[in-house]
Amino acid sequence: MFRPLLIRLPLGARSLATAQPVTTLGVVGAGQMGMGIGLVAARQAGLRVRLYDPNPASLTRGLALVDKLLAKDEARGKLTAADRQAIIGRLEPTDVLGTGVADCDLVVEAATENTTLKLDLFRQLATLARPDAILATNTSSISITQIAGAV
Repeated sequence: MFRPLLIRLPLGARSLATAQPVTTLGVVGAGQMGMGIGLVAARQAGLRVRLYDPNPASLTRGLALVDKLLAKDEARGKLTAADRQAIIGRLEPTDVLGTGVADCDLVVEAATENTTLKLDLFRQLATLARPDAILATNTSSISITQIAGAV
């Protein structure tokens, strides 16, 4: 089974630090990418996943899609009903950003490709997430340097 292990380095460190296991993932954005990231993390890596979206309807739609995909796999014999329920049980939806990222080892931002939105999210994440949490983005077009400058 895949278990992500990330290396945490203090700012300015040049040598490797002790690898820390990731057990809780925060996903910001419950659209297609965010739900996909959350599903893979919960199913393949067995992580507890906190899914944040400010729109409760997006969370409901996303979780319904995940359930539908898992039901298909269950019908095909790719997983058991117990496995399906365990995966769904590891997905924790919330429409409160602080709840969505509190106590997460890793937070992946998967919001709409809007520079202003992403920069604002990262400013908030820098204050709401644990100080040792790893902040990541799923951006495909916005400069990582620009995002890092926001925090």
